[in-house]
Amino acid sequence: MGKLKRNQVKPIKVFQMKQLPEDLQQTQDLVVDHVNKNIPLPNNLDELVNWYEDDGWDLLVGSWGSDHIALKLFDLACLKFSDAELAANLDEPEPITNELRVAFAREQISNAFETSDGYDCPSVHAVLITKEDGSSAVLGWTVEIHGQGGPVPEFQGVFSSKSDFYDSLKDFDRLDLLLDKDVDELSDEAILKLWTRLNKKQ
Repeated sequence: MGKLKRNQVKPIKVFQMKQLPEDLQQTQDLVVDHVNKNIPLPNNLDELVNWYEDDGWDLLVGSWGSDHIALKLFDLACLKFSDAELAANLDEPEPITNELRVAFAREQISNAFETSDGYDCPSVHAVLITKEDGSSAVLGWTVEIHGQGGPVPEFQGVFSSKSDFYDSLKDFDRLDLLLDKDVDELSDEAILKLWTRLNKKQ
C-alpha cells in the first residue's frame, strides 16, 4: 500500500441518513399525536413502518442502537419444557418435581441467551420520532437474524417512550418474549404455568 505524500489528505467517505419523505412525515406526526392526543392511528401506518424497514433501515437499527435482546421464550418452551426432555437430561433417573422443572427451565433460558446467534434472541430496537412542537413517540421493533437471509424486522407497535415499549414485552402471562433485563423477574410460578400449559396440549 503506497504512502500518502506529505500534506496529501486522504478523502473521507460521508454517509448520509435518508430523510423521511414529506408525505410520510405527516403520517409520522399523526402517530405522535395518537400517543399524545389519543387520536386514531393513521390508516397508512404500514407505509411508515415499511419505509423504516427499507430506506430508513439505518435509523431503525441506529437510533438508540440495541440496548437489549429478547428471548423467544414460548418457542424455546415448546422445544424444551417437558418432563420427557428433562428426564433425558438427568444424570441419574429420579422423580420429576417442580423444583427440577424450574431449575431445568432456567438453565435452558440461560443457555439460549448465551449461545444465541440472533435468531432465538432477536435484538430490540426503539426509534424515537418527534414533531416540530417537541412532542414525541417511539416505534418498536425486534430484529431476528436469519442466517444468510440476514436481519428480519418484526414491528411491535407504537409507544409513548422506550421504557413503555420495553414494558410491553414483559408479559409474564403470555411469555412470548423475555427481555434479558427481565430474567430475574421471571417467577417460578410463571415458568410452571407455561410448562403445564404446554404439556396439556401434548
